[in-house]
Amino acid sequence: MDQPPVFVSSEYCLACRGCCRFTSVDSPWRPRIGAGEDFDWLTPEARDDQGYVKADQTAQGIVCRLLDPVGHLCRVYARRPFECRMYPVILTRADGQWRVYLHLSCPYVQEHYGSEACRRYIQALKDYFQGPGVRAFLRRNSDLAGDYAGAEEELVEVLRLDP
Repeated sequence: MDQPPVFVSSEYCLACRGCCRFTSVDSPWRPRIGAGEDFDWLTPEARDDQGYVKADQTAQGIVCRLLDPVGHLCRVYARRPFECRMYPVILTRADGQWRVYLHLSCPYVQEHYGSEACRRYIQALKDYFQGPGVRAFLRRNSDLAGDYAGAEEELVEVLRLDP
């Protein structure tokens, strides 16, 4: 499967320090691992029984178990889960369709939403999600659709996909 298009540079992400940090150890914002994703680092200690990457309380707050809280780098960045590679894109399902959203809480999205660069990114997302490899991956990993009830004001829909 092709890599998803990139909107936010890794330099910007690393400076932000907003992702991978949560308000509780059972936050629904933790990344999920799809049933079809296979990682050599994936151990029972890294994932809970609902498919979420576990979060830990540290001196720096509650962070994703895959994040080095001191260096602020992902320990598995090159092999990170699909949800992490997609961010600031959020996936849900409703009425039998995948819904693709941009997360407005991402500072980069806040700064660039509506720009020409954002419009090009949304078009690249549409092209990406039409790819047969991505469509097959989503069919095998329907558990990646998150439930973000109560956070609708943080999301803007950019695409709907039929099954």
